[in-house]
Amino acid sequence: MIASAYQDRGYGTEAVNWALDWAFRVAGMHAVRLSCFSFNERAAKLYTSLGFVREGVKREAYYFDCRWYNRIMFSILDREWAARRGVVGGSERGRENGLGIGAGEKHG
Repeated sequence: MIASAYQDRGYGTEAVNWALDWAFRVAGMHAVRLSCFSFNERAAKLYTSLGFVREGVKREAYYFDCRWYNRIMFSILDREWAARRGVVGGSERGRENGLGIGAGEKHG
């Protein structure tokens, strides 16, 4: 969560993009999954703008202040991230994961 004084400055986008770069480039993950509650529309909008796909809803998964809220689940696959970021080339490990970038390689 980003403090309200620092919202609308792109910090959330930067943080999630950094985490995705690390997950796919360094850790060699196949997918990143996350969720938010239905009252957090900003987060849901951010995730879809970054290429996450809405996978499902856990209905009334969170109870707060005398009200139930849904939990919305999202994911992005390595190949979806790579296509959005224009990733090409890389090591054998990266190609095996569908990334085109190997874990631990320096890029620049």
